[in-house]
Amino acid sequence: MPLVDKVVHFARPDNKPYTLCDGNGLSLFVACNGRRSWHFRFSWQKKQYRILLGVFPEVSLEEARALCRDSNELLGKGIDPRVYRQQTNSPAADSRLFRVFVRSWLAFKLKRLDSVFSREKKHVGGQVTAIQIERSLKRDILPFLGDRTLRDISREDVWAIQQRIEQRGTFAVAKKVRTWLKEMFAYAVALGELELNPASYLNELALPCYGKRMVNPFLSLEEIHELLSCLARYRGNLQTRLAIRLLLLTGVRLAHLRFAQVQHFDFKLSVWHVDVFRGRKVLENSDRSRLIYPAYVVPLSSQALSIVKKLCECAFPGQKYLLCHRLDPQQTISENTLNMALKRLGISGRLTSHGIRKMLFAAFKDLGYDDDLINTQLYHFSCEEIRRTYNHALYIEQRRTMMQEWADLLDAWEKEEQFKVVY
Repeated sequence: MPLVDKVVHFARPDNKPYTLCDGNGLSLFVACNGRRSWHFRFSWQKKQYRILLGVFPEVSLEEARALCRDSNELLGKGIDPRVYRQQTNSPAADSRLFRVFVRSWLAFKLKRLDSVFSREKKHVGGQVTAIQIERSLKRDILPFLGDRTLRDISREDVWAIQQRIEQRGTFAVAKKVRTWLKEMFAYAVALGELELNPASYLNELALPCYGKRMVNPFLSLEEIHELLSCLARYRGNLQTRLAIRLLLLTGVRLAHLRFAQVQHFDFKLSVWHVDVFRGRKVLENSDRSRLIYPAYVVPLSSQALSIVKKLCECAFPGQKYLLCHRLDPQQTISENTLNMALKRLGISGRLTSHGIRKMLFAAFKDLGYDDDLINTQLYHFSCEEIRRTYNHALYIEQRRTMMQEWADLLDAWEKEEQFKVVY
């Protein structure tokens, strides 16, 4: 049934965008924000397309019908209305390029990130996300979609972007780009620029990110000598070098190291009272939220304690965390800092920061240490163990001996490597 002026005039937004059809391909699209726009749907070379004819009330119902008739006449003559409007530079043409739209989306996303991170006092995370998005836009998205109009981008176009990234073997990047593409087009749908999100089903088409390589690779006991040699030659940031060594000497999780504060360390007793609630999603569901998490006490070898004291000496006045971000001393280091440093050491793809924990577990097993000592030191537990409030302060003296022996062994291996180089 054809539309009438009264229906168009009183069309109000709803919880979801909706369409009112007029006939002959003409429809009124009502977005959630109240914007009402005229769309013309047509078939060209066995594919369905849609173009924007204008926005109500700037373009009335009668004017929209006239534009619709003109477009149908072009189709009757075998002319693509999109091409005709671009060639004639029609003012009603949907000339909004994707590269223009994506900037408005990025500004909106960063604004939301700023509000989230400001509440958590970690706005550096928003800066890191912005850098990652800009890099992906420049390399993977804008070269292929930048000069296309927003409505001309199809599901095949965004699928082709994902395929190109997967062919490089960078599946983690492909996953992030899928997420950002979906957010971009969802933003366009919410604004009434699009009716459907062409990136909605990319996850179903994506290749799994496992199988190509180990997610958190680690070195064997024999390869630790090479790591120590590379670390001794590394001339990167002092804080980063000390952080890698502290991971090697304690085996704590990266998140626990990143959010460590000076008050967590007892220098007299040489222990680290780790804040187990930082970096772990302990409230993901109601079952886990009721669990009582045991204390995590890490005995520090003399070498580890020396590193902590050195980091405290290098700290800025009022610095909150033991390891601070290079752009903002009030924030902690990025989660990627140590992984990037390990790549620069020359062992790219063979070790990650979390892989150090796996490396220590395997090394301690090879050296014959008791499983209970190893699992307690690395804070390995199951939900059943948590319910029993398993005390991770147990074996404190035995673990202190184990970690001191481990630190002395690393020193001996490093001296051997240095002697080989000098000799």
